[in-house]
Amino acid sequence: MAKTSVTLPEKLDISCVSNLKGRLEKALAKEATQIELNAHKVEFVDSSTIQLLLSFQNEVHNQGKEVQIVKSSDAMLSGSTLLGTDSLLAIQQ
Repeated sequence: MAKTSVTLPEKLDISCVSNLKGRLEKALAKEATQIELNAHKVEFVDSSTIQLLLSFQNEVHNQGKEVQIVKSSDAMLSGSTLLGTDSLLAIQQ
């Protein structure tokens, strides 16, 4: 199973959504069947980025691929929990 990885930036807010979306689309276009989003650097996350990640996760699954958020920082975990999306996103510590 081929795998590709994207490291998420420290600040996940509306100012990074466009750039991050482009990076995610490039990862999805690769031959990899599994995409890992490394969240160890994340210090802040807001709802706009969570919405992007949920949309990306749906697109990945629609293409028969898998996505996981790995090495999640405390900020990533608490942000997704606060927004009620922790059970929807494939987040691992």
